[in-house]
Amino acid sequence: MRQASWALLSIVGASAFVCAPAAGQETPAGQAPPAVAGAPVVAPALPPQGTVEPPPTPPPAESAAPNPGGALKLHLRSNQPGVSFHYAKLARPDIGFTPTDWTRACLEECDVRLLPGAYRFALSNGAGEPVLAPRMFEASSGARLEGMYTDHSHTRLAGVLVLALGGVSSLATATTGGMIANTWGNEDLGTATLVGGIVGALLSIAIGIPLAVTSDEVRVSPSGAAP
Repeated sequence: MRQASWALLSIVGASAFVCAPAAGQETPAGQAPPAVAGAPVVAPALPPQGTVEPPPTPPPAESAAPNPGGALKLHLRSNQPGVSFHYAKLARPDIGFTPTDWTRACLEECDVRLLPGAYRFALSNGAGEPVLAPRMFEASSGARLEGMYTDHSHTRLAGVLVLALGGVSSLATATTGGMIANTWGNEDLGTATLVGGIVGALLSIAIGIPLAVTSDEVRVSPSGAAP
């Protein structure tokens, strides 16, 4: 009996001795279990992050709006560089009306949109004033107008020179004729010289003034039409 009791105590003690180290190696709550040598290391899974939405795609550029009020497209082209188109809309078709307020359309060549109606066109060279074209036009879609500008600045310069030089020489001739008649007593020669100076002055005025006031010429006509 005694031997059986000692045997039972020996078994219980051995069991307690074996279980004690295992119990001491239990992982405390909240801590990760120790890594086992030779086992693959697994990275902890990261919490999913919020999805970043791409920036909104800008809307495509809007195409040109339809012609407001049924505007008509016209193509304008000048015959030389530096010439600008101007237009004025008429309240009613009247070829005798001369506009005073002009709207600049473009320089040399462009497409413009005009409302239906009657128009007068003018051309300007550089920074000059618009010069009225003689024709009146009814706006029509797809029309092509060609402007021709003729610069007469050299003609005006010639007229100024005729007036200046002719006037000075005629005045000198008339003065000489008076001196000949009064100082030298040769009335016939003096009178002829005086008359020659007066005639020269009149010719200078008759020729020089029209040249000096010559205006530039403009013409606007449908492209391909006879001038």
